[in-house]
Amino acid sequence: YVFKRTGTTWAQEAELTASDGQPEDQFGWSVAISGDTAVVGSVYDDDRTGSAYVYTRTDSTWTQQQKLTASDAALEDAFGVSVAIDLDTIVVGAGWKDTFTGAAYIYTRTETTWTQEAKITASDGTNGNDFGMAVSISGDTVAVGARFVNTWTGAAYIYSRTGTTWTEEARINTSDGEYFDQFGWSIAIDGNTVIAGAPGETSPYTGAAYLFWKPIPQTPKLSIILKGGLGLTIRVDNRGNANATNVNVTCTVSGGLILFGKYTQQTISNIGVNQTNTFKTTIIGLGTTSMKVTAVCNEVAAAERTINATVFLIFQ
Repeated sequence: YVFKRTGTTWAQEAELTASDGQPEDQFGWSVAISGDTAVVGSVYDDDRTGSAYVYTRTDSTWTQQQKLTASDAALEDAFGVSVAIDLDTIVVGAGWKDTFTGAAYIYTRTETTWTQEAKITASDGTNGNDFGMAVSISGDTVAVGARFVNTWTGAAYIYSRTGTTWTEEARINTSDGEYFDQFGWSIAIDGNTVIAGAPGETSPYTGAAYLFWKPIPQTPKLSIILKGGLGLTIRVDNRGNANATNVNVTCTVSGGLILFGKYTQQTISNIGVNQTNTFKTTIIGLGTTSMKVTAVCNEVAAAERTINATVFLIFQ
């Protein structure tokens, strides 16, 4: 069922059903929504093979857009036991796949068509792990729970996308994990933060939830500003979130007749966060030139700036 809020009042907007629904399909076992698109798991569809249905909203009308199934669907997979969506990407868990080893499937939408982009599994997956019983997605990152890893201690796995390729980035575990904690029973991700539930933590089943955070990479960000006059003034800025060390600045002049300063180089030991370093280089010659200035630091951040200028004895 879909409800919509107007002011402070929630009212039912629609009831969603499968176009080919049958008794005992368990449609609605899992649900997720992003904007005007909803996905619903039907975990017992086709003898527990499972499926998921995608619906889109136009004004206040919801319409079934597509039925999703796994490319290697088999009986007792429980495909659709968990679902998640973020914009044009859907993740569907199949926790019983391959004798409860589990898997998750990723689909992407082009216009109105959903296509399977990947099947992801745990790098150390074994029978009985229940990988995929919980899934979540945020942008290009997916989190998957595997609640029965290591005698029901549980684990969670993080995957990241580059282009259309999904790669396992990490396996996360609790610092105090014990048998029967079932960490990964539930999972959610937003940006660089993951939360996972462990309902069996602290006997008898008091339960706990654990938060994990991936630090934002600390990198410098260089930029160059050039100014003419009696010589060339070069200013290098660092607008990143880390210091830039051993910044190698070079200036190359091409064109015209250059008598001095065709190539100059200077090393700046450190440019702090939101700081600048300014210096002047002399160029002696005559004619129209192109001046290219580059800056590269130990942290591999780089910047480049090219200007056209006229040199008359001393650059001005």
